[in-house]
Amino acid sequence: MVLECRVRNFLKNNPDIFLIGKKYTCKKSPYKVKIPKKESKEIMRFLGVLHGDGNISGKRILITEKDGSFCEIIKSLFEKIFTIVPNIFYDKNRNSNYCHIKNSVICRYLVEVLEMPSESVRDNIKIPGFMKRLPLKLKTEYIGGLFDAESWLTKRQAHIGFSITNKKIRDFISKILLRLGISHSITFRNRRENKEFEIHIYGKQNLKKFQETVGFKHPRKANFISTFY
Repeated sequence: MVLECRVRNFLKNNPDIFLIGKKYTCKKSPYKVKIPKKESKEIMRFLGVLHGDGNISGKRILITEKDGSFCEIIKSLFEKIFTIVPNIFYDKNRNSNYCHIKNSVICRYLVEVLEMPSESVRDNIKIPGFMKRLPLKLKTEYIGGLFDAESWLTKRQAHIGFSITNKKIRDFISKILLRLGISHSITFRNRRENKEFEIHIYGKQNLKKFQETVGFKHPRKANFISTFY
């Protein structure tokens, strides 16, 4: 397994993290959590969402999402992976939901094992080094999480758009889509201070194939895409 060796080294390099029963904790933490030792669809989907809408600061994990129903799905996914339930806070002034939790063990796991940036995600996001060793189905789940977080659909055309500031991730997605037989175009545009690297998928058959092979977990997007075919 790809992650098994990484987790072994992680635990060796963090001797303050110890096992109680089948869960892990550290000094001064009242919580015991699961540390996944094998890659899974759930972990890769969650990592994609984190790369799109997440942030780690200190011991805190934060995911920002406007859609409350998808925020509940993220919460359930987090609980399934780590066996601990994050909190959800709705900010009416920003019309956004915040799924968040403070846990040192999980934060260190995300950074050291899954290579999640511990600073600004937008500026430091990258394809994890272990990704190339994963089977296609797990790479596809990662892409699904990214599209759950960062894509949009337009009603005027049968169209999925996706944008990210990292060209290597855009190109990685493009290669996987081609392997899945999903036709698309790639482009870029200048927005704010950074270039935005984009993917555009057009046509009812392509959208159907996307939903069958990659698939949205985001309820609104999943419902929306189903109206095209």
